[in-house]
Amino acid sequence: MKSVWIILPVFCGMAWSSCASRSGNLNHADKVADISKVWNQEFKTESDAEKILTQYTIPFRIDNPLIEPGSISSSIRRVDPSHEEQIYCKAILLDSLSTEADIRYQAGKDSLGEKAYTEYRQKYLREKVQNGQFRIRIEMESGFSSLSINPKFWSMYIVNAKGVMIEPLQIVAIPVVSEQDSVYSSSHRIKLARNRIRGEITLIFNRITFFKEDLFGPNNRSITLEITRDQKTLARVAWKISGK
Repeated sequence: MKSVWIILPVFCGMAWSSCASRSGNLNHADKVADISKVWNQEFKTESDAEKILTQYTIPFRIDNPLIEPGSISSSIRRVDPSHEEQIYCKAILLDSLSTEADIRYQAGKDSLGEKAYTEYRQKYLREKVQNGQFRIRIEMESGFSSLSINPKFWSMYIVNAKGVMIEPLQIVAIPVVSEQDSVYSSSHRIKLARNRIRGEITLIFNRITFFKEDLFGPNNRSITLEITRDQKTLARVAWKISGK
């Protein structure tokens, strides 16, 4: 069952001084995905759709909230200790174009026929998409504990090009999935067991803000996602949506 977190939107435009530390400047982002030139794409194959999703996806890492940095010592079973100390993330901006790509890509992976694809698309749009809204899906992977992938640990919001902070209308988290696999260690010449825990957190926003600004309009050059904990910024990634 999905976990739903309802968040009241916060807008700092009327109290500019409180937003002085926020910046929509692309130069302040850790990573930037330029989607300003992506237009009128058609998705005839899974590969076509995957290319669009790749353009909309930004990988990054954040510290595991359950572990103090440096507290885990290396051992023979920990080929990648940082995978326990850090959470691997991918943020995907889902506007109308990338949403269609996501539908086509997921349907392609399942090799759905035309009828099944139409039914899947209708179900996807009915359950996940609302008119006038867009989403940011954050895929997370932890090597430590399913408890470390929980929205309650972070403050997550977007910042427009003017530096105005906007919190999500809603946060939706799906149950985590735990997988066991192994990685080969060349130093020990054996395969070592590894636990990978995956989860997704989706942030939902209105496209038109309280101040009647279209976040995907020509006057807003970018959308920046910030993730913070205890007033410390852990990640700041951005999508350039306008050529200005």
